[in-house]
Amino acid sequence: SRVGGLISIVEHEKTGLLFPVGDYKELAVAIERFLNEEALVKNIISNASVMLREKFTLSLMAQNTLKVYKEAACLKL
Repeated sequence: SRVGGLISIVEHEKTGLLFPVGDYKELAVAIERFLNEEALVKNIISNASVMLREKFTLSLMAQNTLKVYKEAACLKL
């Protein structure tokens, strides 16, 4: 659903399907689309795989974590 960090990772109809928080009818529509639209599923899998390889490598995740620690260490409390 369109909540939290998911909206910064999932792009609707490109790397997944998003729906409003708590909207079970739209969730059902999304599930039906995954079950019935083979081309959509293949496209989402392909796009999500590329995004994962580009944005979520071990090296990038380590660099981003280190950056957060460095920024936190410079804060004056």
